[in-house]
Amino acid sequence: MASDAGEEFLRQKHIIFFQRCLHILPSRYAQLDTSRMTVAFFAISGLDILNSLNVLDKDKIIDWIYSLQVLPDATESNLHLCGFRGSTALGSAGLRDRYKSGQDFFPHDSGHIAMTYTALLSLVILGDDLSRVCKRGIRAELHQLQLPDGSFCPTPEGSENDMRFIYCASCICHFIQDWSGMDVELSIDYIRKSLTYEGAFGQGPGLEAHGGSTFCAVASLVLMDRLYDTLSHDELKNLKRWCLFRQQSGFQGRPNKPVDTCYSFWVGATLKLLGCFEMTNFTQNIEFLMETQDSVVGGFGKWPDSNPDALHAYFGICGLSLMKFRDLNLVHPAFNISQRAATHLEWIHEKWDQSRRRAGDDFLVEKHSKFFLRCMEGLPGQATSADVSRTTILYFCLSGLDLVYHLDDLIDTKQQHVDWLYHLYHDSIDHNDSVKCGSTGSLPLANSNHELLAAVSGSHIVMTFSVLSCLLILQDDLSGIDRNVVMRSVRSLQSPDGSFIPCQGSTQTDLKFLYCAVAIGYILHDIPQLDTDGICSYIKSCLTYEGGFGHATGLEAHGSATYCAIAALVLLRRLRTTLLPKEIEAVKRWCFNRQQDGFAGRTNKQPSASYAFWINGTLKMLGSFPAMTSWNTRKFLLELQCLDTGGFVSSPGMQTDMLATYYAICGLSLIDESGTRRLNAALGLSHRAVQHLRTVHLRWLEASVAVIS
Repeated sequence: MASDAGEEFLRQKHIIFFQRCLHILPSRYAQLDTSRMTVAFFAISGLDILNSLNVLDKDKIIDWIYSLQVLPDATESNLHLCGFRGSTALGSAGLRDRYKSGQDFFPHDSGHIAMTYTALLSLVILGDDLSRVCKRGIRAELHQLQLPDGSFCPTPEGSENDMRFIYCASCICHFIQDWSGMDVELSIDYIRKSLTYEGAFGQGPGLEAHGGSTFCAVASLVLMDRLYDTLSHDELKNLKRWCLFRQQSGFQGRPNKPVDTCYSFWVGATLKLLGCFEMTNFTQNIEFLMETQDSVVGGFGKWPDSNPDALHAYFGICGLSLMKFRDLNLVHPAFNISQRAATHLEWIHEKWDQSRRRAGDDFLVEKHSKFFLRCMEGLPGQATSADVSRTTILYFCLSGLDLVYHLDDLIDTKQQHVDWLYHLYHDSIDHNDSVKCGSTGSLPLANSNHELLAAVSGSHIVMTFSVLSCLLILQDDLSGIDRNVVMRSVRSLQSPDGSFIPCQGSTQTDLKFLYCAVAIGYILHDIPQLDTDGICSYIKSCLTYEGGFGHATGLEAHGSATYCAIAALVLLRRLRTTLLPKEIEAVKRWCFNRQQDGFAGRTNKQPSASYAFWINGTLKMLGSFPAMTSWNTRKFLLELQCLDTGGFVSSPGMQTDMLATYYAICGLSLIDESGTRRLNAALGLSHRAVQHLRTVHLRWLEASVAVIS
């Protein structure tokens, strides 16, 4: 029965409805007996969004969830069958005694990918630390479930395969902090092939675009941190358009279909992930959802005057949460749990990271963090030539500390650093300057006449990039930056051939300046101010017969130039429209051939620490990250550590230096070294800093929408 209470939100009745779902269900739910875990998730997470978890016996439910975990037998012969069952239909906790006693497992007693997904989410919501989860078993099962086309079956026995299970697998990998059970590139290929002419995603290649599968595709790419290097600018624009057009009053799942409660979340969350949810009509959406409330028993139905069910009740609540309705807990649009639960997951991951850092004794995290701190206090005598690049040095130090989880060492001086960075930024009378070169001042803890130096020096594109990166690492919101002024300054440095000079008066062109310009445009969310066609044309002109890129047209292929070229194209979302497939394969081959123990920057050169980032980062962006060579890379880099003072040398026999230290740690991050944060290969920033950037972009977008409206 639909609600007759107009705008009244029946919170207490919804709480009672979800409690009933955990205890007893109508006979029509009998067909869901094997999926009790998912029904329980809808109820548990629904109560969390309603801020009412206090009505549950959390410990009892946690024990019930763990009782449905398929554990390895005594010989681990069923490791590939592990995960979580949906119910006791095929097994229960009693089977674990059989496994431990060495008896054979039941051949059809296996985990189900959707049940594993909902079990992990429910455990996190209930405050569990996941310490009893058999992560290696789940990893083995995921590997078993992935098909050659990149999609997943839900069970080892075989079944349907579609986009839903790629999303489940992506969430599972993120939750257990282990992506080794999933061939990410293969799944991305499946996702791309499922993009339709309409602009959204089907459940698989050749199928009709659908709101649910579109959410699964987009959320998976977000969890993989691959959304913006998988879809081009035009593809993202078409995707946003398709999603926005799904709103009638509420949202429909496909064109010419009636609106349905659950799509207020599926399509709404997709728009939230794409940064344009604020463009929807909240009032109409809320009015539709209120019509699907049941005023007698609580919950939400699929349509007005339809019976409520657990799925639509849950996604109705989530749809309202996306709009920050009343006092509901905010829902995390990618995880499909509350932001509160997502914060608890971050705490679990931090706990695991601390444990790994303690175990990774051969990677000298503490000494390297102290090395960066010393560099921030003052440069050694042999590094005085870097005095004019102090802004870049600060970037190396801050980003390095961020990657090894030691940025909190600067908590007392964080504001000093932010203030100093903004001191280098100014609006000049002719609006040609953006960020002053590093020579305009020293590091924050030293003294220098900033104003005098600022009067005689102009902006430098590398320093502009460094300052913006530092501010993001320090979690600044960039509110003190005039984006138009900065972008005009950067645009003034672009030459007619598409290349960039570093500052006014210079004649030097180099792909590293071009990369900095594109990265600045990406950070400031204003790439269109640049001549992107000219940029792509110039990058193409730097491609050599060897397969790599030179720093300028006609120069020898070089590791750092190749990175700058590929990263710029990725940030522009023009990689596959600029380079032919055979050219991309040639770049991959050139990069692979640079590995000896570590990586060399050019042909017939010795390996060096920094190319563990330049080359590996390039391969990661191209989807050919050489996981099989990670051990050699790690061994090479760790042998370059200075055991006494911390830091890395660029090659054996050299002195420690900041550039080698920073890029060695970036290289270790790319191979998931214990004690390092995940690194975004294209921006060269931690995943944490990039997530903050996306929050900044969303805030700018919301502000622009507010101005338009």
